[in-house]
Amino acid sequence: MLLRRITKHVKEQNWFAVGIDFVIVVIGVFIGIQVANWNDGRAEVAEGARYIEQLSDEYAVIEETIEDQVDSYVEFSNAAQEALRLLTADIAPTSSELTPLIDVLMGGRIPPGEPAALRELISAGKLDLINQKELRTNLMLAQNDAEVMAQAFQLLRTDLLGANHALVKYMNFDLSADLTDPQYFIGSTALTSVDVEGLRNDPDAIVAVKTYLNSQLNMLGIQRLYLERIRSMNEALAAASAEQQ
Repeated sequence: MLLRRITKHVKEQNWFAVGIDFVIVVIGVFIGIQVANWNDGRAEVAEGARYIEQLSDEYAVIEETIEDQVDSYVEFSNAAQEALRLLTADIAPTSSELTPLIDVLMGGRIPPGEPAALRELISAGKLDLINQKELRTNLMLAQNDAEVMAQAFQLLRTDLLGANHALVKYMNFDLSADLTDPQYFIGSTALTSVDVEGLRNDPDAIVAVKTYLNSQLNMLGIQRLYLERIRSMNEALAAASAEQQ
């Protein structure tokens, strides 16, 4: 309709009318672009809000997991410390005293990975959807901390292989246990006793317990630092979520 009118005005050489038609076209195009940009902006804000909500949910779970793991590493460290004290004491402990400590000090917890929402944001190049600069920085720092913790866990477990070998030869296991029973490992263990004298008289075994103590304490420290980061992250996410509501 508009094109037909412009063609008519050109044929009539009505340049004033042609100018008005041209202005109408330009204004229409400009308004169309602005509306499209406005719609895109609203869509990005909505998508960013969805990611913040998903990150909040996932980091809340991670915080609970790390809190539980911190408690576990406190237990592992305490067990290693007490086992070392008993092994180096003047009076030898009984097997019933030392066995549960050896069992616990050799424990470990696989750290949680980064949230799926954060991986998706980074892989898709959409991190800018989080429009709070400080929050974006904290997300990247938290991702780096998660990678450091995962690497530290792998290094510590590798370092403990030698210590594990030094202790295992003094450990006795319940060979009649049905290890195929899925309920077996819930609150139970195959370790039944340890050779107390063998452990006390073997310098490598004493070093192994010290190695476990050092490693468990190191992992405890890393877990506590990461927990602080996650708690700060959850506070920032809560503030960002409230800001967008």
